[in-house]
Amino acid sequence: MQERISRNEPIADILYTYAAQQGDKEAQYKLGKCYYEGSMEVKKNDKIAKSWLEKAVNQGHIDACYYMGMLFYQKDEEEAIEYFSRAYSNNDAQYMLGYCYELGKCGVRENVETARKHYEKARNGVEHGADAHLRLGLLYENGKGGPKDLGKAIVLYQEASKRGQKEAKQLLSNAFDNGIRYFEAKDYESAKEWFNIAKEQNHKDADQYLKAITGNITANYEIGIKYYKEKKYSMALNCLEVVVNQLEENQHQSYYDYLYNAAFAMGAIYENGDGATIAIDLSEARKYYTIAADGGIAGAQWNLSKFYRDGLGGCEKDPAKEVELLTMAANKGEANAQYMMGYYYEFGDRKKYGIEKNRDKAYEWYRKAAAQGQRKAKEKLDESTRN
Repeated sequence: MQERISRNEPIADILYTYAAQQGDKEAQYKLGKCYYEGSMEVKKNDKIAKSWLEKAVNQGHIDACYYMGMLFYQKDEEEAIEYFSRAYSNNDAQYMLGYCYELGKCGVRENVETARKHYEKARNGVEHGADAHLRLGLLYENGKGGPKDLGKAIVLYQEASKRGQKEAKQLLSNAFDNGIRYFEAKDYESAKEWFNIAKEQNHKDADQYLKAITGNITANYEIGIKYYKEKKYSMALNCLEVVVNQLEENQHQSYYDYLYNAAFAMGAIYENGDGATIAIDLSEARKYYTIAADGGIAGAQWNLSKFYRDGLGGCEKDPAKEVELLTMAANKGEANAQYMMGYYYEFGDRKKYGIEKNRDKAYEWYRKAAAQGQRKAKEKLDESTRN
């Protein structure tokens, strides 16, 4: 029994009449497509679409095979693969085959290598050409189904974006963030690809990261300190190590602040670890604190004094060295060192520390430390007031 179509749908009526009377496969295909899409003034109806598309398929219409495949794909049925395969010259069918193989849909096993081949053939598809560029790009970027090639992936994203593919546009607009992702994964070649795109987009920080990748001291120092403040210690170490290694080998006076501050941060990271990727290493901590202390960093002098007090990081207990470092740190305004100087003067130990008991000096140091908010020093002053 032939399908009846309302006279309120003239375009479809003409196609239906022509197909029914003449058996023309092209007309049958177009009418089936109309019902599949709900286009050309026809309401979507998969059952009617299937009946007309089958007629066209039986006469060898390639594009009709694609739409038949889509009808089965909607239900994740195996017949979809058969029809997509029969539509061998339809680029959109090639895309759907690639998609099914990539994700293991419609009864096929996941096979990313096969998916990649189908996506390559699908790039000129009318409906899915842009999507084929995107998904092929993702496979190239991640090295799935073949060699990794981020440069080629980016070209594919750019082509997909030109064709209006939203996800590709988003990937490209996030070029700097993508660069950061690879930078933090220590894949610097991939990071460089994305940062170059970000630089073309005039991102203000892209050039700094590109310079860091090439070993620029200033860029590595600034990025390393930023990661240190963000408590991303693994990345901080990567960048700050570049600074310290370069400046120790080729000392440049104008960069001394970078050297000493970078070494201080590295010492702190190794002293405390991060509980995940960085283990506590007191020997390394001592090494970097020594560099920073020699450069006059008060915090490093204070921290290193504790190493000599307790014999940490491979050094012997050395009270004289401890007091020497404490004195330097305290004179530079390090509050904790000022408190300890007060403590040693309060109780005195000339034999051990070479410090005579001196209450006035003790409270002079306590006041200096308390003025900076040092808790124990404030407690000492409060105690003396009560007494």
